[in-house]
Amino acid sequence: PRIALERLLGPGAVFAVLVGLSAYAFAMGGGKAPKRDASLVKDCWRNPATRKLEPPAPWDDGYVAAKRRGDVRDAARWELG
Repeated sequence: PRIALERLLGPGAVFAVLVGLSAYAFAMGGGKAPKRDASLVKDCWRNPATRKLEPPAPWDDGYVAAKRRGDVRDAARWELG
């Protein structure tokens, strides 16, 4: 069933209004992506199996070995894989 506005202006106009309203809502919301979380996570390690920087995992033997070798570092939260 068509709504009254669609009957009056046509389906293209209703679509244009919806696109305009969504663009307005995006712009009013700031129109930007959220900032990166730059808080530091201590003792991050590079997992050799995944080759990703991971947060500390005391239950993981790989993390324990990396910590023993001194291969841990502080990293920004956005760097973690």
